[in-house]
Amino acid sequence: MIDCFVSFCGIDAADAHVKILVEELQKRTEGAVRYHLYFEEDYGSSLENFMTETLRASQAILFLLGPGYKERTDKPIEKSGAYQEFDCYIHRIERTREYRPPLVIPVWWAGPSVESAFPMILQPPNPYACDLHEFRASGVSQNEPFLSKSMKTRYLGTIDKVAEQLKRHAENLAKEVADARLKTFSTLLLPESGAARDNIRTVEQVLEFKFEHGLYDAVEFKERYFTKTRFFRRIQDRNVGLISGRKGSGKTTLVQIRELDAETNQFYPVIDVEVERWNLHYLIQNNAFKQAEGDFEYLDVEARFFDYVWAVYVSLCMCVSLINDNGNSVKSAASMLGSTPVAATLDSLVVSAPDLSNFDYASLFNLAVSATRSFIQSVVDSAPHNSEDEFRQYVVGKVSTEGLMEGLYGKRMSRLQTLLSADPMRRFLFCFDRFDTELQRYRKEYRDQSSAEHSVRAKREVDWLSSLTYFVDRTLRPDHLAPDAWVYRFFSVVKFVVVLPHDRVMELRQSQRDSVAGEKVEDIHWQAKELLTMLRKRIQVLRELPDEKIRKDRSNSPLDRFEQCLKEAKIALPRTIQVRIGQRTFEMDLFLYVLRHTFFRPRDVLIHYSSILAHCLALEERGRKPSEDVIKESVASETHTIVDFEFIGELEDSWLNIREVLRAFKGANQSMSARDLENIVGPTKFVFYDGSTTISTFAKKVAFLYDLGFIGYRSPRAAGGGDNRDFRFVFLENSHSPPFDNERILRTLEFGIHPIFIESLFLVANGDEPVLNLTWEWIDRIDRVD
Repeated sequence: MIDCFVSFCGIDAADAHVKILVEELQKRTEGAVRYHLYFEEDYGSSLENFMTETLRASQAILFLLGPGYKERTDKPIEKSGAYQEFDCYIHRIERTREYRPPLVIPVWWAGPSVESAFPMILQPPNPYACDLHEFRASGVSQNEPFLSKSMKTRYLGTIDKVAEQLKRHAENLAKEVADARLKTFSTLLLPESGAARDNIRTVEQVLEFKFEHGLYDAVEFKERYFTKTRFFRRIQDRNVGLISGRKGSGKTTLVQIRELDAETNQFYPVIDVEVERWNLHYLIQNNAFKQAEGDFEYLDVEARFFDYVWAVYVSLCMCVSLINDNGNSVKSAASMLGSTPVAATLDSLVVSAPDLSNFDYASLFNLAVSATRSFIQSVVDSAPHNSEDEFRQYVVGKVSTEGLMEGLYGKRMSRLQTLLSADPMRRFLFCFDRFDTELQRYRKEYRDQSSAEHSVRAKREVDWLSSLTYFVDRTLRPDHLAPDAWVYRFFSVVKFVVVLPHDRVMELRQSQRDSVAGEKVEDIHWQAKELLTMLRKRIQVLRELPDEKIRKDRSNSPLDRFEQCLKEAKIALPRTIQVRIGQRTFEMDLFLYVLRHTFFRPRDVLIHYSSILAHCLALEERGRKPSEDVIKESVASETHTIVDFEFIGELEDSWLNIREVLRAFKGANQSMSARDLENIVGPTKFVFYDGSTTISTFAKKVAFLYDLGFIGYRSPRAAGGGDNRDFRFVFLENSHSPPFDNERILRTLEFGIHPIFIESLFLVANGDEPVLNLTWEWIDRIDRVD
């Protein structure tokens, strides 16, 4: 049984009319639904307790809306019961990590029109809305209400539809569906996670589980689950170096498989740096700056300090790899660094780790910091002190990457060069990943610091990461005219796989080196058919379907294989879904319908299909198939999950007022002009983690929202026909950002909000057809799968 909260305003109709409606619903829902009405509850004067305890716990909310309700919610003058109920509902929708989104059934209950009855953010009515604005009981004045024959004839069909929605929702929340949902989420999102998955008891724990915490066998994962995308082939064929990955895009998987493919005859032992094991507070703050803060500020080298550190760090990682290479004659760090304190410390780190999988790369970074600080200090100590200008000139001339590297490895890094010349064809693979969690922890620790202290710490964090991107970019594209160009040419023996979370790239673009973050970082990109293949492999595991059952040849397309998988697995899903816009109905392939509610990322697709397949498994036991309405409800519910866990959860540590900006879009049209968009976002600055970085101009806000996938754009000429009639989003292949900073062009564009936000932001689907109206013909044109 589920609980349904009935929310209404007494001004719109007497309690007796509401009671008659609920009695009719009770007859039809047959004990599957428990209805809650404030005038039937024994809460005394504690109406607020009734709302907070009952409304937030209810799995369904029946809104009976009229002019009185609208007036009290759109522009509340007093904290009326209707306002408090609606505000409680909004609070619940905005916090889906705390509250699972309820089924919402808005009803036109009173007033001359829907517009006069519905609060602004519920206009127009969603698919569950219905018309009962003239439904009234007779005999109310005699305190003996009853439903007349004419009212029954006129409205019982509508009431039947409401009751069916409630009964279906009750079925969807039944124990067998909940059990099936946990099974499908665990299997599809956490394949091969071993014992770690045994401790998971809820879907929320599945969503919070990180790939790297599982006990994966990389070889088996590659064989059973991995989809070799075009993007992955690119990073195999050439040194991409800097890679940006959104949450759920498969960053960690990509790195692990790339390491697995590093053949020993091509590469020295892989350098796999996992920052989640580091203590960034110690490494970025205290250790690097505590003893030398005054000198760094005086010499103006703080901003460039990590430029030097990363060069030292990568070279030390190369030394560790050489020592661990069984076929190499290198026995100790002394052969590369000589008898120095750095060599002694490096040897102690190598001895303490039996293999590279347990190597302490954090302590190695600490060693790089110490070596760099000692080098700068030695330059300071040897500088002339006759005058401040002479002192500064000497230090600036001596403190350089070239001088630092030669101090460690000899002239032109001769000691390392000699070792590498023995096997000139081999390369180093440097993989740098998994620092999302550690950075989040680090940030939470210092978010409440004073604004000045917070700004300093935030700047150092950005310097730490921007220096890494700068170093990798100079290695891939050295400036041949620079005096230290030979240093970066030396590092061409390293192939980099540096995976940057998208929100960190977003921050770097605000820094002085935004050209590196903006132009040189390649986003992980998935195509529609690649996502289809990924999903098919997970369904095979769910249904224990071996590869031999799926015919794979050139004539069998990814779509053919997917449909064959569903058939062999005996999963009965509708082939298409109908989407209604205004008075028109559009038919869309089911997978593409799901895809338009994602950011074209594996995790998004798996979340939706985990929920859909859970209903399949539960209904299978009853000998039934999921209806189109069940699938639509499932997709609508999971969009809340993706928006909250994947979109907001990914960005809120960097973009501090993300919820405030999104809230401004509530109740907006999904398609809008540039002027309409400016009216929504214009008054609000976008504020970021360091506190000093903001986006205030309209053009930059548009570019930022487009880069996140929140909005797409199209020229008005494209609307209404032709191949380019749909909005272009950043995650689509060959989709390039137009010059938003060109005022004339910007003002001619039309913008569309991603469909995934329709439910959580109550968007009005006002276009001429669905935004992202995907077809397989269109997919064939933009996808190029080998």
